[in-house]
Order: sequence, then C-alpha cells, then structure tokens
Amino acid sequence: MKLPALWIAAAFATGIAAASRWQSPPKIWFAAATIAIVAGLFFISRRRAAVAWSFSLMAWIALGALAIGVEHASIPANHVSRLIANGAIETSVPLRYRGRLREDPLKLPWGFRYEIDLENVESAGVLLAATGGLRVNFYFAPHAVEPVQGLRAGDRVEALLKARPPRNYLDPGAFDVHGFLARQKIDVVGSLRSGELLQVIDRPPPTFQQRLARARGNLLARLDSLFADHPERAAVLRAMLLGDRSFVDSDVVLAFQKTAAYHVLVVAGLHVGALVVFLYGFGRRLRLPSIAIAVMTLCALAAYVGIVQDRPPILRAALIAAFYLCARPLFRRVELLNTISLAALAILLWRPSSLTDSSFQLSFLAAGVIAALALPWMERTSAP
Repeated sequence: MKLPALWIAAAFATGIAAASRWQSPPKIWFAAATIAIVAGLFFISRRRAAVAWSFSLMAWIALGALAIGVEHASIPANHVSRLIANGAIETSVPLRYRGRLREDPLKLPWGFRYEIDLENVESAGVLLAATGGLRVNFYFAPHAVEPVQGLRAGDRVEALLKARPPRNYLDPGAFDVHGFLARQKIDVVGSLRSGELLQVIDRPPPTFQQRLARARGNLLARLDSLFADHPERAAVLRAMLLGDRSFVDSDVVLAFQKTAAYHVLVVAGLHVGALVVFLYGFGRRLRLPSIAIAVMTLCALAAYVGIVQDRPPILRAALIAAFYLCARPLFRRVELLNTISLAALAILLWRPSSLTDSSFQLSFLAAGVIAALALPWMERTSAP
C-alpha cells in the first residue's frame, strides 16, 4: 500500500483519541490488539492482503488506545499529584520540598524561577518519597533577602513553601494553564516568601540531562554578557537561538507577527532545516561519504535538540530530518508524507498524550499540508 506510515500513524492517533474519550481498562485494548494481530497473521498466511491490512490497522488503533492507557497508569503511587489527591500532602500549609534542580535558575525581571525534580516531601514530621515537578517563584520585594546564588542544574535543594497544583480560570475559552504546565512536567507551583527559605543540601554529580541544562545555562549567560548594554537584543537572540522567550517584549512579538516573520523568532523547523542544509552542504564540500555526512548531521541535530528549549516543534523537525538522512545513504526515494508520519508515530509512541498538544497538532498539520498539497501541486504546475 502506498504511504503505509501515514495509515499506521493515523490509526494509532485514532486509538489514542478514542481511548481518551471513552476510557476503558488497558487490558481490554491489549486483548483487542492481540486478536487483531492474530487475525491479520491468519489472513496474510491465506494471501488475503487487503483483509490482513484491515486487521493490522485495527491492531494499531487498539495499540494507540493501549498506549495512552499505559501512560496514564504508569504514574507512580508516590507522584506528588497522587499524594495530594490522597491527602498525604496538605497544600494549605508550608512543607519542605526536596529535590534536584532541573535547570539552572532563571533570572526574570520580577525575580527568579526554579524548577525542581522532587525526591521527597516532609509533611507532619514524616519524610515522604515523592516524584514530580515543582516550579518555585521568588518575587523581588523591598528589603527581601535573595536566594542563594551560584545554583546549577543538578544541585539538591530544599524549599519551604506552600505548593499547589496549577489552576485554570473558569472563563470560557481560557488558556489551559494546567495542561500547559503538565506537558512541561510541572505538577505543583509555589512562591517563596523569602530567599532564605531555599537552601542547598548538597551538590552531587549531575546527570547527562542536567549537564545539557548546564550547557544551555552557560550559553544563555554568554548571550546576556555579550549584549549587556542592549538587553532587548539579547532577549531576541535568546529566543531565536535557544528558544527562551522569557525576555521578549510583547511589542517585539507583535512586530514579528505583523511582518509574517514570527517563525524567525520561534525556534522551529526553519532552524533545523537551516542547520541540516548547512552541515549536509559542508560535508559535500569536503567530499565525505554519504554515511559520514549523515552521522555528522545526526550528531549535531541530537546536540541541538538537547540544548534548545521549546522542544516539540524542534523534535518533530529533527525526526523528519533524521529519517531523511537515514534514507539517503540507502539510495531510497524519500516520500515526505511518509517521513512526516513516521516522525508523528515516533513522538506518539514516546508520549501518546502529545496528540492533544496544540504545538504537536499545528506542527504536523502544517508539515502535512505542505507534503500532501503544496509540493504535489508545485510539481504538477511548475516547469524547470
């Protein structure tokens, strides 16, 4: 069948959407997937390809439903959201939250922001093991003591504060703050009344992800120091190069939108495409073998994805580029719509709940329209 990856990705997404709307135990979807796979194998042995393909699509639908069910069921019992729901953690009183910094502290115009991967919470004198993400805000105030300086990603800290799950406004059409932060793995938020309430416990060796976070922090700090006299330029460069839009003024954003150049400001497929074209052309200039060019470009893409923020569009574009680069050394004709579908399927397999993310939907809708409509129309109506 032509474009098999498109049909498979569509079936998998259909299963995720169906299970999200009509929730059922994962074992039911597992049984349905097993039956569909067995039926497909039976009909393929009878050389009835059309019937076998239909059952295989049913299997992918069941697997999509199973995947979202497994994702929801995989939340550990000691997750901070479950501890709050069970009453083990009280959100109305200050508690001691301990964990490791996920990123370098972010200095904002109004204060500091810290993101902590929780390890335990002290409640009523009892130390409870906990997982999840905590966002801590510290606001500048007259005579306020600032938190300890020099913190880096991976440092173990303790914060004494009231933390609660994010809340949405009840106005119709209001922004989904809870869902937005959940996709960033932020489960509870709180504010420090004083910088003295955030203390360093120890500084263990950082993990690989924390090393990447430190590298990103070093690059952001370097940009700030290079343009110390022009903070507005530093803000634009932080957004364009590393995906940090925390300091970009709304007037600047509006100006980019009015000139239809907003994608220059937002790290997305344009940046990945430019990086791939540059590295691929550089490798061709050096007359390197196709495999060496692909490996070099893939390594650079992996490093870029690990460093930048605002990852969903970057991840989508990097996966599409990776599938393309893997096909080139094999001298295979690259079908762009198949490549886009494979990238979508990879992301949904990794995190099925991404289907409801507006960034995921817009990214793949735009790429799909280009591949399915724009490029074929150009090929049929344009001449060399």
